[in-house]
Amino acid sequence: MKGAREMPSVLVKMPKALKESIRDAASRRYCSMNSEIVRRLAESLEKEKAPTVDLGGFSQGLVTQ
Repeated sequence: MKGAREMPSVLVKMPKALKESIRDAASRRYCSMNSEIVRRLAESLEKEKAPTVDLGGFSQGLVTQ
C-alpha cells in the first residue's frame, strides 16, 4: 500500500477463523491481509452511503456501477 508508513495503525482483535478467511481471500487476490481488510472496510462504508428505496417495508441499498 502506497504511503503506508505515514498512515495511522490500528490493532484489531478477531476470531482465528475470521483471520484465516481474510488470509485466504488476500492470497486469492495476491495482496496483503492489510490491503484486503482496508479494501473490504472501504467497500462496506461505501455501500452504507448508497441511496435506499422503500420496498413495502423493506429498505434495500441500491448499488450502481
